[in-house]
Amino acid sequence: GAAAAIVRLQAAGCKVVVVSSQSCVGKGLVRIGDVNSVMDRMCRLLRDEAHEAQLELQRQLLHHPQHLSALPPAIAACKAQGSLAAAASRSRYDLAQPDVIIYSVGAGDKAIHSEYTNTSDDKPSPAGIFKGAACLGLQRQEWRGFMVGDRLSDLLAGVAAGCEVVLVKTGMGADTAEQLLTSGQVIPGMLGLGMLGQSFQEQPSLKTPQPVSDLLAASDLILASLRGVPHASVP
Repeated sequence: GAAAAIVRLQAAGCKVVVVSSQSCVGKGLVRIGDVNSVMDRMCRLLRDEAHEAQLELQRQLLHHPQHLSALPPAIAACKAQGSLAAAASRSRYDLAQPDVIIYSVGAGDKAIHSEYTNTSDDKPSPAGIFKGAACLGLQRQEWRGFMVGDRLSDLLAGVAAGCEVVLVKTGMGADTAEQLLTSGQVIPGMLGLGMLGQSFQEQPSLKTPQPVSDLLAASDLILASLRGVPHASVP
C-alpha cells in the first residue's frame, strides 16, 4: 500500500520526503553507491506496485464502474462525462515516487573513517526533515508536516521538526508501541487512527494513540487531519 499512500498524499497536494539513517555506510558495511542502488530499487518497486494498482483501477472502471466510490476528483470528472478510458488514464498512479530522498551516513565511534563520525544528522535529529523541506524550496514555518515511522527515533525527529507524528505497526512499530505503553512516555502531536472521531482527552485510559496498520492507513489519517476531521491526538 506504500505506492497508493504516496498517490493519495500527492494528489492532495502533499510532498513526500523519505528520511533515513544509514550508519551502515559509516561502519564500512556498504558503500554510498549501494545505498543509492537500494533507493533506486525502492522507487522501481513503487512504480511496479503503482502500475498494478492502475491496471486494476482501469479494469474496475471499464467493467464494474457501478462498484467504485470516492474516486479522485480528476477521475470522477471524467467518469461523470462518460469517458471511462480517460478516467483510467488520469489515475495519477504515475506519481507514486517520493519527492525527496534524504539519508545520513554517520556511525559515531564505530565509523571506519573520521569523515563518518558525525551523527548530528541521524534521527532523532530533525536535520533530515529540514533538509528535505529545503530541497523543496521550503523554509521553516512555511509548511505543516507529518512524520510517519516505526521507531521512537522517527517520532522524536518529527516532534523536533514541529511535525505531527504517526506510528505504524509495520517494521518495529509494534515493539515501539509496547515500549511507549510500558514506559508511559507521551509523544506530543502523535495521531492515532484507532480513535478517529474522538480526541485523546476523551480516551484517558490510553496512554498514547494506537499505531495504524500501515502507510496506507497513515495516509488516511493525515488526509483526515488536513480536512479537519476530529482524531486522537496527544496535546
